[in-house]
Amino acid sequence: MKKKPINSKNSFITLTDKLTYKDQIFENYIKETNFKTEGQISFENCTFKKVVAFEDIQAYSISFLNCTFHQDFFLSDSEFNNIYFTICKFKNCSLYKNKCFIDTNFNYVNAINIDLNGIYNNLSFKKINVRNIKLIDVNNEYSFEEQKIEFNDDENIVEDLKFKSSSNYSQICFTEGIYNSIWFDGFFNDKLNFNGNIKNQNLYFHSSTFNDRIDFNEGNFDNISFNQSSFKGLILIYGIDVLTKKSKNLLIDDLAIHSCQFEKDFSVYIKEIKYLNLSNNNFEKAFSLNSDKKNENYTSFSLDGFNQGNVIIENIYIDITFSGINTGNLYFKDMIIENLIIRGFHNKGDILFTKLISKYDLVIQDSIVGNLNFFNEDINYFEEIIISNSNLKGLILNKYPKKIRSYSSNPLKGYGSKKYSNRNLKNIYSQLKIIAKTNGDIDHMNKFKSLEFKKMVIIKSLSFDSIILFLNWISNNNGNSWFRGVLFTLSIGYLFFSLYINNLNLNLSQNTLIENYILFISSFPKLELEKYSELNKQWDVSLIIWISRIFISYGIYQTITAFRKYGKI
Repeated sequence: MKKKPINSKNSFITLTDKLTYKDQIFENYIKETNFKTEGQISFENCTFKKVVAFEDIQAYSISFLNCTFHQDFFLSDSEFNNIYFTICKFKNCSLYKNKCFIDTNFNYVNAINIDLNGIYNNLSFKKINVRNIKLIDVNNEYSFEEQKIEFNDDENIVEDLKFKSSSNYSQICFTEGIYNSIWFDGFFNDKLNFNGNIKNQNLYFHSSTFNDRIDFNEGNFDNISFNQSSFKGLILIYGIDVLTKKSKNLLIDDLAIHSCQFEKDFSVYIKEIKYLNLSNNNFEKAFSLNSDKKNENYTSFSLDGFNQGNVIIENIYIDITFSGINTGNLYFKDMIIENLIIRGFHNKGDILFTKLISKYDLVIQDSIVGNLNFFNEDINYFEEIIISNSNLKGLILNKYPKKIRSYSSNPLKGYGSKKYSNRNLKNIYSQLKIIAKTNGDIDHMNKFKSLEFKKMVIIKSLSFDSIILFLNWISNNNGNSWFRGVLFTLSIGYLFFSLYINNLNLNLSQNTLIENYILFISSFPKLELEKYSELNKQWDVSLIIWISRIFISYGIYQTITAFRKYGKI
């Protein structure tokens, strides 16, 4: 049936005349106010060329079926049991300060903008295609009846969806559809659920308070951001069935949590996640992440800012970066670590690593590690260990590092600092020496002490102190090698014996030379041959004997010192 145009001079629909309009074209703008009826107002197969406004209407229901609105539509300050928009096209659709006690449905609706404000006990969106939806202070009054807002159709397409509320009492459910951007801002008092085949690029929780639990069971999310918000209920992201261990259809690329307060557990069980960032948060219970360490791609995890509370991460292939300040407890278990990067980090809490498989770089740079515990782990499985300008007090190691660098061998990585490398390594060895001593590990204490003195030889300019350090190293490896002490003593003894023989102007055969050398060294502390007693009184020979007594005595002392390395701490 062809639509009949209505083009009267006045712009009012007289609802007192009739409540049902069908197959009509309204050429002028419409404004209907202050009308009450117990009947049902309906428009079917109608076209509205100008602005449509309904204000202060009371009726059992109002419905629009297969209607087209060329200009803005307004419905405000009205009360209904039901509001229905079915197969409708809008430019802008605005519902303000209304009360709908049973159902408000948007089905097969196309629109540029939909703005809602008021009470809508059961608000449903199905098969919609809308650029922007704003729900501002929707259902902000407590009701004894259950209130719901549902987006539950796989044909839903929404570019930008915003919830802004001073106090929302609705359970909000997403079960199907494509939503490029979803934004929550305000106070929300009931549950929030994500189920089914949802596709979302950006999900934001900003400056909000959620008093009930949030559940993610299914869906494909590119980015989820929790920002400057408070959460008083559980947050459960369950992409793996806890009982069967089977993966569900839940994918998250990037999960960022910044400046938030969590009163209860935040639990993430998901097969794969690409990025996880925690910054400036307080977890009063615990944040936990459980994934699958058999994944081909690792999860990039970063902790920065000021963080409090407990974080538990396990069963994952992960790349870890720490920065900022941590006052909580971090527990990492049963994982494959791509890299562990600690830069600009101050740890005031406890960090524990256990059951690790490490791959590439362990970097500690410009940090205070605090209680960092590698429980029963061998950090030497990292390809490179780079420690630069850091305080290691509190570090607990099961295996001490065999090789430490001040900077990365690959300059493209940019870890550490090449400048003052020897001075840095000297300080690192000194700290590791103290750590080993505290643990009663004499071998490693002496090893790091020796390495510390080696670096001191390099960084000191030529002086008497640098000569002493050099002699200490070559004589007994800084107290670690008695055998080197013996070799040093015999070698320095042979050097001075050669000078002694040369100054006596003696020409001895090889066998005689060896025999005389043995007699010379065994005559300590005289260090002279009696058969040449007259020649020994020459001033130059006496000087050689006196100097040789000093150096050979030093060699003997260094040998005894090395023998006693286990008897001193």
